[in-house]
Amino acid sequence: MKKIGFFGIYDREYSRNKVIIRGLEENGYSIVHAHIDPKVHKGLKKYWLLAKEAQKFRGEDLEFIFVAFPGHTCVWLAKLLFPRKRIVFDIFISQYASNVVDRKVHKPYSLKAYKDYFLDWYSIRAADVVVIDANEHIKAFGRNYGLKKEKAIRIFLSSALTPVEHPKDTSGREEFIVHYHGTFIGVHGVEHIIRAAKMVEGNPRIVFKMIGGGQLQKEMKTLAESLGLRNMEFFGRIPDYQDVLKRIDDCDVLLGAFGTTERGHWVIMNKIFEGMVFGKAMVSADTPGMRELFTDRENVSMCKAGDPSDLAEKILELEKDEALKKKIGQAALDLFKAKLSPKMLVQEFLIDLYKII
Repeated sequence: MKKIGFFGIYDREYSRNKVIIRGLEENGYSIVHAHIDPKVHKGLKKYWLLAKEAQKFRGEDLEFIFVAFPGHTCVWLAKLLFPRKRIVFDIFISQYASNVVDRKVHKPYSLKAYKDYFLDWYSIRAADVVVIDANEHIKAFGRNYGLKKEKAIRIFLSSALTPVEHPKDTSGREEFIVHYHGTFIGVHGVEHIIRAAKMVEGNPRIVFKMIGGGQLQKEMKTLAESLGLRNMEFFGRIPDYQDVLKRIDDCDVLLGAFGTTERGHWVIMNKIFEGMVFGKAMVSADTPGMRELFTDRENVSMCKAGDPSDLAEKILELEKDEALKKKIGQAALDLFKAKLSPKMLVQEFLIDLYKII
């Protein structure tokens, strides 16, 4: 049985890592884990502990070492400890785009912003192969950091959840539930959801249920209050993931992302894959990233990014047309089953990987 080393300071239960781990195992690989749990170990000491953990790799005939997300600060250590091994790095998200552009944790041109840019730039050069979640994202890393497409491989984000056999039938009930869960940051465009909710207020069936938090949460609640919304509930962060999944299963429409930031145009959000697993009709912004996998009105409903009026129109259409809602939801579920299981995704990845290494 072939072996690989799974390396880094990562959460084994994080969806991205679970998909790749399961996919490798289902493709016949044995995984040797050398990892530190970021929830347990903090500070520089964790790198010393990770180096000690990596001694597990000594004497193992590893095909390659996979640096798991988030691993920007771990690639250099893998390269240092194992200079003769192929290093595959799942960069997944740009540190700079996430912290400076989307979350606005660091100001542009600050030392921390430069540090994030350097981590992006260095890590893609230190790795032999870089894994990213969408081809549009690969192109963006090429423009911003000089990543050569020949060393980049796409693995869609997907989900480690088991898809339902049949979508839940929510027709005929009094409420038409529009569900959102995610972080309240620019890339998700929550303000456009709030304004769309105001536009559909004349339909008493439609209710919006908003789950999540983040730096814009207070601002978004203030916006909803200023509009006098009566059809939207905010639930904050729900730590019980199973509770979130139950709410997804119970909704009529699941909302994706609607922001106009550049990163939002490159990727497909995790919540979209979760909606697919439950066979939900979904509405999300029409972006190049979404077009890599989806077709409008076939397995998703797309609207213009940053356009609450168009979003409102798409929600109203799905509320009025039960057949269209069911068709889109079932097609999304079928697409997941046909192309997005961990085994299928990693199988394609391995074919591309061995062409490179």
